[in-house]
Amino acid sequence: MRRFLILMMLACLCNCTFAQSVVTGIVRDTIGTALEGVIVRVNADKATLGFARTSENGTYKITLKSDAKQLIVTAEAIGYEKTKREIKNVSQECNFNLKEKATDLKEVVVKAPAIYQRGDTLSYNLVSYIGKNDYTLKDAMKKLPGIEVGDKGSIKYLGKEISNFYINGMDLLGGRYNIATTNIPASFVNSVQVLSNHQAVKANKDVFSDNVAINVNMSNKAKFKPVGSYGVSLGAGKHTLYEINGAGMLFKSNFQMLASLKAGNINQFALTDGTNHFDNKETLSTLSNLLENISASTPPIEVDRYASPTDRLLSFNILRKIRKDVTLKGNIGYSYAKSQYDYSLTRSYADADNNVIIAQEYSPLSTIHRPSIQLEYKDNSEKTYLSNTLSSTGSFLTSELPTKENGSLFNQKQTMREFYVNNKFSTLWHHKDLCWAVTSIMSYQGSPMGKITLNKETTDNVVQNANGRSFRTENTLSMSKKHLYSRIYLPILLNYYMDKVQTSLHPTDESNDVNMQNLRMALVPQYEYSHPQYKYVFRLEIPMRIDYIIHKDNLESASSGSWYYSVCPSVYCNYKVTSRSVLRTNIFYARTFGDILDFLKTPVRFNDTSLKVGSGILADNKSLNASLHYDYKIPLKMWFFNADFLYNQEKNNLLMSQDASSTLITMSKIYAPNTGRSFMGQVGVTKFIEPIKTKISLNGGYQWKRQTTLQNDNQQKYTWKSWAFSPYLTSQPCKYVELAYNGMFAKTYLSTKYQNNSYLSQQHKVSLKLMPFDGFTFDTSADIVKNELTKDVSKTMSLFDMGLSYRKKAMKISFDIRNILNQRQYAYTIYNSVNTFTYNYLLRGRECVCTVKLTM
Repeated sequence: MRRFLILMMLACLCNCTFAQSVVTGIVRDTIGTALEGVIVRVNADKATLGFARTSENGTYKITLKSDAKQLIVTAEAIGYEKTKREIKNVSQECNFNLKEKATDLKEVVVKAPAIYQRGDTLSYNLVSYIGKNDYTLKDAMKKLPGIEVGDKGSIKYLGKEISNFYINGMDLLGGRYNIATTNIPASFVNSVQVLSNHQAVKANKDVFSDNVAINVNMSNKAKFKPVGSYGVSLGAGKHTLYEINGAGMLFKSNFQMLASLKAGNINQFALTDGTNHFDNKETLSTLSNLLENISASTPPIEVDRYASPTDRLLSFNILRKIRKDVTLKGNIGYSYAKSQYDYSLTRSYADADNNVIIAQEYSPLSTIHRPSIQLEYKDNSEKTYLSNTLSSTGSFLTSELPTKENGSLFNQKQTMREFYVNNKFSTLWHHKDLCWAVTSIMSYQGSPMGKITLNKETTDNVVQNANGRSFRTENTLSMSKKHLYSRIYLPILLNYYMDKVQTSLHPTDESNDVNMQNLRMALVPQYEYSHPQYKYVFRLEIPMRIDYIIHKDNLESASSGSWYYSVCPSVYCNYKVTSRSVLRTNIFYARTFGDILDFLKTPVRFNDTSLKVGSGILADNKSLNASLHYDYKIPLKMWFFNADFLYNQEKNNLLMSQDASSTLITMSKIYAPNTGRSFMGQVGVTKFIEPIKTKISLNGGYQWKRQTTLQNDNQQKYTWKSWAFSPYLTSQPCKYVELAYNGMFAKTYLSTKYQNNSYLSQQHKVSLKLMPFDGFTFDTSADIVKNELTKDVSKTMSLFDMGLSYRKKAMKISFDIRNILNQRQYAYTIYNSVNTFTYNYLLRGRECVCTVKLTM
């Protein structure tokens, strides 16, 4: 016991001799920037007395006890030279300035995961999905599991359309993202990100959204210098074939630019590349809905198989970030599309007594010019949001439709001139515990000229003239307040719509001169409850709307107006069943009205066999809609599943009516309350097998519709239904082979009191690429289509293509032969209401094309 006490006293005396020191300081680089994560150590006599790691602002603090008179302080970090300082053992400040150093690393192979998820962001490492061939971004995205790219370039994730498209986090193109996906080489892209529950407005970051966005992260070689892709194609077929294209781009942290120029007569691209996938209101004008397009018939195959196009496209897009959250954007585009093809059409109009059959052959030739411009200013900060977008589009259409009927040939011509101007202003700000938002949209659409001329030997020449204009303004003032996990919205809407249409038909001199105005006021209270982690979100909305609609017939100097009151509730629920699955449902009641075309009381001719007549009564449609969506995904195992079910029930006050004869089809509406129902179900499952780079997708769908129509004074209820199954596969089982398959099996039924018809259709597209030697690729593909035209009568079409290409660094040379067997016809049947239409298209013959591409 005594020995123990003595030892304790000696230890205490020894400790009392140790000096306690505190060493602090800041570590910077040679230009004065604070360095985070630097290791600072204090040594004495080769013993480590303490160490620390610098914080975000470069500071550190080390407390130590030692009887050493001198201390060695060392600072070291990867990429910087190790620095030492000798100091006295007293509390003091010791700062460092580290010099950068170059380090030669041994060659290593780092393989990034093909897919990974962080929160609501799913990232695809693009190189893990594509092969050696020269893919565009669009082609590469088709291989990503869970993502679907449509024929016109639209992008879906788990069956849902995307709401935003970003390049390096910036919105350069908006809804016209086809320009990016078709021009950016896949080799310029590091990763593609899917942003689920994306909230585009930062000031609303705490507001739940079920939107999905895509963000494309460019590689370093496309971030710091101008890059581009360029190509030239020459070929021979029915006539000389050519195409030239070039796209230059630059993607920096505060500046983005993408310019493209394309011209050729091999593929049709001018109109599809400029499609705006986000603007739902970018629809046809009232005049276009009236006169339609006499050359707009298209079969369900690639347009380049049957149409001979001459297209030109110019697109210039620029975005400048002038401050952290403030951007200026300009988009200028011009599309020129000329197309010619040949087809025949047999129309069968069924009634109680017999079928009226009209058979004709057409050779449509159409030309359209479409310039567009868009200017946008946006301040998207976390406290406020301010955006103003000014856009304008023009459309100049000329169509000729040479028509052959019963051995006689005549011509139909159409001319349309239209322009559209739109300005959208939107702002949002927070004041105390309230959030205020203001949105104002103003648009003007002018259609100064619409003309259809029919030159038929058996009748007098027919000339249908029409013009129109419309003005629309939609204004919303909204206030919202959040309390705990609940939020209440009180938007007030004030909208005004004005339409005017004039028509004249010669030689009958039948005319229309009608204008219509709609003043709409609405209060749209909404309640929302959100789980703290958004496990479930519930919304209840009860729009209360007043419409005052007035129309005037200027020829009769008569006008009338009516008030309409509507309450259209809706319920929305989003439930995150697990971290991998989501269940979403939406049930709503809607009421919509017709348009000015309802008040055109005299006939309007829009082709040689068809004319329209308004009912003089405003259409009033009431509908109940219900949708259910479910998706389940295991991203790391690359399993994706989605299912959608939609039900719709409509009550209409007007009934579609057709009077069909062997020479003329008259379409109108009569007052006859009727009900229609429809149901649609769709299921899709996708699996990606990484070792063999194989994506397998299976999609199935079912549609059912029951409607009522009036034809030749016979009211008929008809049931239309169809089912479809679509398998899709793309695979690279080894580095020498790549194959793809896209199929479709569909069965369609039409049932009425007087007929029961059905037809089966199949489509198979198979492609095989062989890469036996470095740089060489041999590819072959086949399109096989089998359609049932009538009962026990089917037609099969087979198209075969073949090509050989060689790639050396940035250059690729290819030679392709299309439609090797010189297949010349494609036929199919569709049901339209109670009527049956059978088409037969002439196809482009055998063609040979040589192409040179340069990517730099």
